[in-house]
Amino acid sequence: MTISKSASSTLSNTFAGTSAFLRLFDLLQSKDEIQIAGLAGSANAFLISELRSRLNTTIVVVVPFEKIAANLIGDLQELCGEETILPFPAWEVHPYDWIAPPLENTAQRLETIWKLSSGVPAIVVTTPDALQQKTLTREQLISGCFDLKVGDEFDLTSLAAKLVALGYERMPITEEVGTFSVRGGIVDIFPFTSANPIRCEFFGDFIDSIRLFSVLSQRSIEKVEKITIIPRREIIISQEELEVIVSTFDQSTTDLLNQKCVNGFDQPGLEWLAPLLDIQQSTLFDHLPPNAVFYLTDQPLIEDRLDNLTRDADALYEEVRTAFPLAPTPAQIYLASESILNHIKNKKHIIELALGTSQDGVNFGLKEHPSFNGQISVLRGLVDDWLKDQKSVYLLSDNQLQKERLLELLPEYAERISFGVSGILKGFVIPETDTIVLTDHQIFERQVIRHRRRKFKEGQAISSYNALDIGDYIVHVDYGIGRYRGLQEIKIDARRRECLLIAYADNDKLYVPIEEFARVQKYVGKEGAPQLTKLGGKSWEKVKARTKKAIADMAEELIALYAARKAKPGMSFPPDDDWMRQLEASFPFEETADQLTAIEAVKKDMLSTSPMDRLICGDVGFGKTEVAIRAALKAVAGGKQVAVLVPTTILAQQHLETFRRRLGQFPIRIEMLSRFRSRQEQKETIKELQARNVDIIIGTHRLLQKDLQIPNLGLIIVDEEQRFGVAHKERLKLLRQMADCLTLTATPIPRTLQMSLLGARDMSLINTSPKDRQAIVTEIAEFEPKIVYEAINFEVARKGQVYFVHNRVETIESMHRYLVKLLPHIRVGVAHGQMGEHELEDVMLGFLQRDYDVLLSSAIIESGIDIPSVNTIIINRADRFGLAQLYQLRGRVGRSQQRAFAYLLVPPVKQLTDTARKRLKAIEQHTDLGSGFHLAMKDLEIRGAGNMLGAQQHGFIEEVGFDLYCRLLEEAVAELKGETADSDFEVKIDIDCDTYIPESYIEETRQRVDIYRKIADAKSEQDLDLVAAELHDRFGKFGDETQNLIDLMALNIVARRNRIARVRLSGGRLTLSYGEGELPTKAQIERLRMAAPDRLEFDSSDGFIIRSEFPDTEERPLGAARKLLLALSV
Repeated sequence: MTISKSASSTLSNTFAGTSAFLRLFDLLQSKDEIQIAGLAGSANAFLISELRSRLNTTIVVVVPFEKIAANLIGDLQELCGEETILPFPAWEVHPYDWIAPPLENTAQRLETIWKLSSGVPAIVVTTPDALQQKTLTREQLISGCFDLKVGDEFDLTSLAAKLVALGYERMPITEEVGTFSVRGGIVDIFPFTSANPIRCEFFGDFIDSIRLFSVLSQRSIEKVEKITIIPRREIIISQEELEVIVSTFDQSTTDLLNQKCVNGFDQPGLEWLAPLLDIQQSTLFDHLPPNAVFYLTDQPLIEDRLDNLTRDADALYEEVRTAFPLAPTPAQIYLASESILNHIKNKKHIIELALGTSQDGVNFGLKEHPSFNGQISVLRGLVDDWLKDQKSVYLLSDNQLQKERLLELLPEYAERISFGVSGILKGFVIPETDTIVLTDHQIFERQVIRHRRRKFKEGQAISSYNALDIGDYIVHVDYGIGRYRGLQEIKIDARRRECLLIAYADNDKLYVPIEEFARVQKYVGKEGAPQLTKLGGKSWEKVKARTKKAIADMAEELIALYAARKAKPGMSFPPDDDWMRQLEASFPFEETADQLTAIEAVKKDMLSTSPMDRLICGDVGFGKTEVAIRAALKAVAGGKQVAVLVPTTILAQQHLETFRRRLGQFPIRIEMLSRFRSRQEQKETIKELQARNVDIIIGTHRLLQKDLQIPNLGLIIVDEEQRFGVAHKERLKLLRQMADCLTLTATPIPRTLQMSLLGARDMSLINTSPKDRQAIVTEIAEFEPKIVYEAINFEVARKGQVYFVHNRVETIESMHRYLVKLLPHIRVGVAHGQMGEHELEDVMLGFLQRDYDVLLSSAIIESGIDIPSVNTIIINRADRFGLAQLYQLRGRVGRSQQRAFAYLLVPPVKQLTDTARKRLKAIEQHTDLGSGFHLAMKDLEIRGAGNMLGAQQHGFIEEVGFDLYCRLLEEAVAELKGETADSDFEVKIDIDCDTYIPESYIEETRQRVDIYRKIADAKSEQDLDLVAAELHDRFGKFGDETQNLIDLMALNIVARRNRIARVRLSGGRLTLSYGEGELPTKAQIERLRMAAPDRLEFDSSDGFIIRSEFPDTEERPLGAARKLLLALSV
């Protein structure tokens, strides 16, 4: 039988009915300390859930480490719902580094103590690290929280001031949690208490409406009546209060504090200085209800962790106190270990023993279920035995898709065991009730990585790379490359409008009206400044013509190859079978939407009789290899051999391990050919391959040599093709004609390019990061031995590894000596581009196999290699790197369950250029994937486009800019496919009214330009209606000038679609002049007659002209003209 999430409640009731649980419940009425033992799997989550429900009080669960907390939180959220579970994490940053804790940690801590203040019973999950960390007092929390309700009176200026005092940052657009923005009578806030930001619209001093809105679109999505605002930081102090406190210090004290507060005292990281500023603090214990019950999962480990934390903090304090005598002592920063243990001892508490049994407590007697090693046959045998013995079997899957996969794998049990959806991590056996609980994680040995779930909705921010700043280089399709100088209001025949002002060579100026905004794009091409075009010259037309020809030639070749390949007969592989279902069910993670789309596209290609040639693009860790593994299994299941070609020996080794781990449950032989195999081993592998005894062969360019024949080749998987030489690529072309081909690349390819190449290249983009990937804590600091020492020691102590990027090869050896002297107990490997290929590979392999703790390297950290154990990166002289480089380098860490750290080491702040300072600030503030790095990503995507299309095309991208290149490519592909577009048909419009967005309506220029662009980019009247709705939603009601602008663009769209070359509206008289040889249809003329029976004239003496006159009573002739033209579009 199949069951829904009620499986969890059924099992909870079963668990609560056991004699052990009933005995525990009785003991809690009379004893303050109870030891329990004999729990297994995720059973403690069921126990804790039932305790909260039946005791009707808050349960505080203390676990030794964050990883254990994340797993338990996940189980508890499955059983109780997210609202009941309150994580209370540590800051996860080092004391005395003076950096702010990650915002998501602060948000979670503050939301937890805020919810505890309501008195509603909950389950708090925390660690020793978090218990010692101080927070706001109850009084500070109460004074810092307030409600916003529809109908309330609230002075808008006072609201903004209050938000600033609570630590919220005022921004032009609210895109990130902890920020707010004000536009006229609208206030947008992203508080910790909401998954989405909220929009408050005022009518005078009263709140007229409150709406949740999307970060992605900035559009409202739901109305709410009330929202609670809580502080953004765990320290509340105004700038005025700070100044009063600081004024009492002597000069030497102030100077020392200024060293730590380079951006002024009210800066991130001020939390650490709270004791010096005499700011009251409290701990979690002060926010708990008196009857709270503590639950400790492993008391000896918890006490060990507290001892280690105390020892580490004392050691760090001794290191910094000489340089900074004012540094607060550990006793001032943290709650002492003895106090923590005493607080727990003075409450009712349950101690779960990890080993052994409890003499005078409660023994549950539960058991782990047997191991299946991913073998469905073993599972079937055990289930048959259990059913014979009349036992109840529950098989729980992480999600509905997984449940359906298991039902397809085990159809014979559909009515005999309970299939359910529940994400609990581990199963268990309850002998007393003959209940067996199995999870798909354990059946398939899925190594699930859990983090605390992010509450806040994510999405690409609206301020994309297209947002224009004064001085940016831009490209006009007709006039070439210039510099954006802002918006300028101009008057034409007494009517007002705003234009883009572009400066060209020799200081020539061009004013671009709104209807031409679509012909202007931000220039993104090469690093540095492009050459400005001279207005009136022929150079731009020559560049454009040259680019068009090159694009047309390339597109023609691509389409010819595409068509030839589609026409050529290939092998159709069989549909999914039990092997595929078993492999998919054993995937350790939940597939992302992009990943599922790519997998389906590959399967569809392989089922087709046409040969597959598909490119999969996605960053390291985004799941490309899993797509390739499923394709490989389908090919092997179809009786074919698979070749996996990689550019380096290291990647070959990684792929061998990954393929064997994922496909180990099947009778599939996987081998490797690389220099890591002896000559004899390679000879034997080739012999077995040619005898068809090897199903999947993984190798470097050795696979491309002519002496190696794969007799039954069905699929070629190529990883990072752009890194192969010309000769190898030519050989690949021949192989592609013999089998299906799947190419993987970690260099991002822009979606615009994918769309431009529709019908010329099959491509799948995996741009979605894995679910719940943690943000990387990023710190900018001056190069100091202490920081390097602590960062490396911290990472190695938690069994991790470190990248140290030093991008000066001539001094890398001296840096190596420096690190060895500073950290004599740490093993440091050196890698840079001037080493021999084999020498470099040996170092990288040594690092991969953990022969080194630190890899000191130039900026050549291999983009294709995924090393989850590396969770700290130190970038020396980060000021010398571009934003895209910093983004890509930082992305090498943060791929496991551990919190990752990036240290950007720079010279003293005063020595940095403004550009470097802005760049570093951007990467420090935007620590999430996809949050504010659109320009950096654009740079990377252009490199990706160059890699895919070749060096010559990359040169043209630099000449005309990336967006124009994509536009020309799209037009070339459409033309070759016989498609036509009306985008090049020019319409001239003359009207006698104001058409612009007043500055008083949208104050910020970048936002105004963004809206102008949306209006200009509209392809239909429906698109314009959406822009109008967005304007009303985000900025409030707009005036006639803005409505005129929207109507003007609607006229433009309808005129272009109907080949009307000129539209003139003057004094209430409308004239429509058709292009040469163009005429309206008979049906259109009839509809026009019906729309304006008394006001139409037709003139065909010189082309075809329609005239209409609106009555004097018409207040907005432009709106009337738009309605009339609608008759042409019906």
